[in-house]
Amino acid sequence: MTNYTPRQSQPKRKGRPLLPVIGLLLAVCFAAIAYVIAPPLVDLLTEQSPKIGTQFAQLRRDYGENSVEYIFTGLVWLLLLGLSSFIVALFVGKDPAKETFDMMGPHPRDTKAVAKAQRKAQKEAKQRLKKREAQRKKEDRPY
Repeated sequence: MTNYTPRQSQPKRKGRPLLPVIGLLLAVCFAAIAYVIAPPLVDLLTEQSPKIGTQFAQLRRDYGENSVEYIFTGLVWLLLLGLSSFIVALFVGKDPAKETFDMMGPHPRDTKAVAKAQRKAQKEAKQRLKKREAQRKKEDRPY
């Protein structure tokens, strides 16, 4: 049993056609920032531990002179993208399309959720009945 209450339809929001372009521009800017940040980061890690320095030297011999910097550039770029997408997800909020699914109620096979929804609907119906009775008593009183 689902509780369907008709609502006035919300006006459709206009799409933002430049949003993918802005996202691509942001990714390119993050790549440039990561390319600038990676070499000092590699130098800092090399200075911190001689063991890491020897491993970086081995990587440079095996894969090329700038391979460590490129790896760290990629890692910093992924970190920046992940952080920015997390921040955007925090500020976006709830998807309005999910509101329809919330109104539909639980799946009929989920008996526990259906029973819970029925109890909730009965409780709300009792509350509405009490409000109506209180309103009627209020209207019937002669003042």
